[in-house]
Amino acid sequence: MEAPAAVEDVVANIPADTGAEAVEDEHEGFPGGPSDPSVLTQYADHVACSVWTGEERPELKLSSHGRKVHSLGRPAPAIEGLVAETGLSPLITCSVDTGDRGLLSAFVERWHWETSSFHLPVGELTITLDDVSSLLHLPVIGDLHAFEPLYVDDAIQMLVDLLMVSVESVMAETAQCRGPYVRLQWARDIYERRCQAGHWTAAARAYLLHLLGCTLFANKSATNVHVVYLEALHDLSMTERYAWGVAALVHMYDQLNDASMSHNRQLGGYITLLQVDCDQEDREEHSYANVQGALGPTPDSGCLLNPLWGAPGGPGLPRQIVLFRSLALGSVAVYYRTERVVRQFGYTQTIPAPPVDSWVSYDDIHDRWMHYEDHIVPTGEVCVVSDQCSNDYMDWFFRISHPFMTPSHALDPLPHGHALQPRVVPQAPQTDIPHVPEPGASSTSAEEPRHAVRLERHLSLGVVTPGSSTHEVIEECLRLARSVTQDHLVYVRSRRRQRTDQA
Repeated sequence: MEAPAAVEDVVANIPADTGAEAVEDEHEGFPGGPSDPSVLTQYADHVACSVWTGEERPELKLSSHGRKVHSLGRPAPAIEGLVAETGLSPLITCSVDTGDRGLLSAFVERWHWETSSFHLPVGELTITLDDVSSLLHLPVIGDLHAFEPLYVDDAIQMLVDLLMVSVESVMAETAQCRGPYVRLQWARDIYERRCQAGHWTAAARAYLLHLLGCTLFANKSATNVHVVYLEALHDLSMTERYAWGVAALVHMYDQLNDASMSHNRQLGGYITLLQVDCDQEDREEHSYANVQGALGPTPDSGCLLNPLWGAPGGPGLPRQIVLFRSLALGSVAVYYRTERVVRQFGYTQTIPAPPVDSWVSYDDIHDRWMHYEDHIVPTGEVCVVSDQCSNDYMDWFFRISHPFMTPSHALDPLPHGHALQPRVVPQAPQTDIPHVPEPGASSTSAEEPRHAVRLERHLSLGVVTPGSSTHEVIEECLRLARSVTQDHLVYVRSRRRQRTDQA
């Protein structure tokens, strides 16, 4: 989590021969994947590599608890006020019953932990704290809970003290769950019993533990919730001080990191948050291609109302960006790289600095987070106000990423104006003779060879920025292709006239 000056210091500390090493490693690229593996260092173990090589991937399992949340309903009237004061009540109505497996599988296959972002044909996108605040209405400003490791004996004592249950009952439950966990159904039963007994504070804690286990902290067990989250419910009047939106995002990132590796087949985390955000990003990806940008939120989206991310001057202006390197939830730390997705904030996307793999303690992350004002980047300091890409960004992105998932996708033009991949599995050279129209036919693009047509189509997509070196090379190749075609047509027509005169 660094201010602009600190980011520059980090870049300055990178060894001078880093670029040379990257050039030397270019031959270690992957078919259909990054030709420069310096960013996606674990691509060989990523599911995208398996998909490209044709390995069968079993259906992704989702841990979705939307139906459990809906069946439990709103808290009892006697504890509704207690729940509302914690700041977690929006979760009661923010859950879908089932997840869109196809959509989520597609996005999981494009997630990379090195960058904490989805790698799509239009560049990088991610779930930001701004998204969490807007979609879930959870606080993203406040303390980051440490959630120290919890042993079974400590979990038993905590359950006895806070939920008013017997030691024998809790010991049986943790033994069945094989650790400091309880079943979601068990927490629900305790909530109903405490309500019947009139123990409202214990009932509220049980209700919230069940709610957190079904939403923010859903795990791959699909049945259990970790008792450690009960720590944050010890004093319900203090629960709202935590940045629950940050906790949700860290847990979601961690689950995506795990699910995106080729040996894993299950996705935990808050499926509703992921699905709604991915559905939004899927629509925005098409919008990128259609209008060559414009991923920033519309003035009426509600995103601009958050004080942390709000832009000075009102709706429609680019928002301020807080530059971070890491976020943490207890012992789990993840990268948070807003500089890689500045188009989502209304700025021009430039090539980001190389990832720097350095360890940051929880205390450091928490201290910098609590002083986030020191890390706000003034408008225009990081990049120009626009919502498109710099001249060389897409060229760089194609080198370090995998815009396409299968060879068949790479060979066909994408719909809606998406980019063609500039580097695919090498193909045999084309030896087709250009089509020559019959005498009297109009001179159209049909006279051009296929490679000239594809070059012209690539330029018309608007993905390669005019003025860039790649744009100039494509234009030169197109001129050469057309020149060869015209010379060939003159020769053919001349031969035809000679045959006609001789006849």
